[in-house]
Amino acid sequence: MKYKVKKKVSKNSSLIFTVVAILIITFILLIACTSGADLPGITQYTLTLTSDINGTTNPTGAMQVGRDFETNIVAIPNETYSFVNWTVTTGTGVTFNNSYSASTTVTLRGGDATIQANFSQNSYQLTVTDDGYGTTTPLGNINVVDGVPTDISAEVTDAGYVFGWWSVEIGEGVEFGDETAAQTTVTLTAGDAEIRANFAIIPIADFEADILTGDDPLVVQFTDLSTGDISSWAWDFGDGSGQSVEQNPSHTYNSPGNYTVGLMVVGPSGTDTEEKVKYINVGGVPVADFSADPKEGDDPLTVQFSDLSTGDIWSWEWDFDNDGTVDSYDQNPQYIYYTSDIYTVSLTVTGPTGSDVEIKWDYIIAGEAPVADFSATPVSGDSPLEVQFTDQSTGDIWSREWDFDDDGAVDSTERDPLYTYNYGGDYTIRLSVTGPAGTDDEVKTDYISSTGWGPVGGVGFSERDTFYTSLSVYNGTPYVAVGFMLTVMKYTGNMTETDGQDNDGWEYVGGAGISDGGTYWISLSVYNGTPYVAYQDVANSDRATVMEYTGNMTETDGQDNDGWEYVGAAGISDGWAYYTSLSVYNGTPYVAYLDVANSGRAMVMEYTGNMTETDGQDNDGWEYVGGAGISDGGAYYTSLYVYNGTPYVAYQDGANSNRATVMEYTGNMTETDGQNNDGWEYVGAAGFSDGQANWISLSVYNGTPYVAYQDGANSNR
Repeated sequence: MKYKVKKKVSKNSSLIFTVVAILIITFILLIACTSGADLPGITQYTLTLTSDINGTTNPTGAMQVGRDFETNIVAIPNETYSFVNWTVTTGTGVTFNNSYSASTTVTLRGGDATIQANFSQNSYQLTVTDDGYGTTTPLGNINVVDGVPTDISAEVTDAGYVFGWWSVEIGEGVEFGDETAAQTTVTLTAGDAEIRANFAIIPIADFEADILTGDDPLVVQFTDLSTGDISSWAWDFGDGSGQSVEQNPSHTYNSPGNYTVGLMVVGPSGTDTEEKVKYINVGGVPVADFSADPKEGDDPLTVQFSDLSTGDIWSWEWDFDNDGTVDSYDQNPQYIYYTSDIYTVSLTVTGPTGSDVEIKWDYIIAGEAPVADFSATPVSGDSPLEVQFTDQSTGDIWSREWDFDDDGAVDSTERDPLYTYNYGGDYTIRLSVTGPAGTDDEVKTDYISSTGWGPVGGVGFSERDTFYTSLSVYNGTPYVAVGFMLTVMKYTGNMTETDGQDNDGWEYVGGAGISDGGTYWISLSVYNGTPYVAYQDVANSDRATVMEYTGNMTETDGQDNDGWEYVGAAGISDGWAYYTSLSVYNGTPYVAYLDVANSGRAMVMEYTGNMTETDGQDNDGWEYVGGAGISDGGAYYTSLYVYNGTPYVAYQDGANSNRATVMEYTGNMTETDGQNNDGWEYVGAAGFSDGQANWISLSVYNGTPYVAYQDGANSNR
């Protein structure tokens, strides 16, 4: 039994020795391979370690490594830089344990290789904010590089503020180029940070004192009235006693004198100074004053001056014409003004506590008062009338201002001007003369009478270009209607602006732009002081529309146009209506037009107010006079006139070679004149003009029609 035990132990010891030996040899081989030593049977490759300029490696340079063996490598970044990764510059079969770890291993399996350690500079997050009174650039969160200055700027957005300073709200290692400059740089060196732009109210210095005058010693309490962000005060009391830095100081003046007080305030947004000259008067300080008798009159003018100054006074210096020269040292001098003019007088008084000056501007007026007068030759005649005006004013006169048409504008400053009246009318003349003793006006009403055509109010009184103008005169008052947006104006002669436009006496009837849209072929008629207007209404499919001015500003008919209301309704015709012409008789409107819905023939309608259809068309109270389409052919340039209840219409007659035709409504439905047009008959004959008749206008007086037109047979005259 003992032998068997010994035999078994010997066998186990031999096995353990063998295993240990193999492990030791393997370990030696691994060490040799890893260190680059040449080992028999192990393939060797050259590994070269490099880095960019922002760090180094350990090891560095070239070394021998065994195939499939791991080699320890370490990347070491420079200051303010961080390791990024390992990259293969040359070679294949290169494996990193972790290419993003600064300390790792590398294994070569495909031959020689070069690897590189890469670094990048550290970056931090910078948050830029403001205090609400301005803005910054950049604003919010940005990334910045460690140690690299970043441009920042601040801009004020609220009035009364200025930039104050930059502050660090969160973080360390923050450096500003200039923390008090709105445009500067910031550098981060220790991590993320938050900075803020601070704005401050501009300081404005001001103050008051509880007492301004008194005998010495005079105790004065000063009160700061400054506004803005203020951190310090500096007072100068003007007596050489030094400064005070209190906000509301008290100061004692021990000697007589006039003292100028200054206050300087300082804040984060700047400095301001307020100085009040001769603010505190202590003791018998001289205060200059004087009077004169007389102060105005004809030259030569003798004036007695009287000193009214107070305080302790040693001397007086008078300057009677403000030329800088002392004219008298007397206390109460007399002076003679030989030349017509207005004179400024000054008195300087001096005493033991100082001097004071009193200046009275334009105090003495020497010269005869002006009296305006003039004459003119001739005072009447045909326009253009050339008139020679002659100044006959008296007194001392410096300047003249002539207004030849009483429009408030100066037309000439000459003494004896020549003026031409190009338009007929009665003109009021105004002459204003000014001299040292004042101003005088002479107005001669309707002094110049020029015979001829003249503008009512002024030339070009509308505010913009006008189209399709129509005129009506009631009881001597002109009314005018103009397009494109329909406007009616009345001449009142009032030159003062009352309705939003000042147009030489013209005022809007209701308001400007009374139509809902564009207007063509406008026709205006004023009956018993009430304006009516007819037009081709673009807003209502180019149909005819008639409106009456009622003055009612409340909307009652679907449109609120400053007191204007539709007569019946808007768009009363069946189709397009051209050449609309309006006439109002005894308060009843009539309208004529070229009716596209009736082959371009003439159409006349009367407003009866009957809303029941009786004549083939129901147009809100309008009915045909006779019938629809009363002319034989196209009717252009229609013109309507209702005399004593009888409508007359003139037009360019397309059925008669575009000559002029006039018809009268007789109500006779029997054909008597070659055409049967529902009660209408020709006046004379159809197409009575010698040639084509354009732009026709009709009027009837005492039952006799008159017609005017552009005559194609006579060179369009």
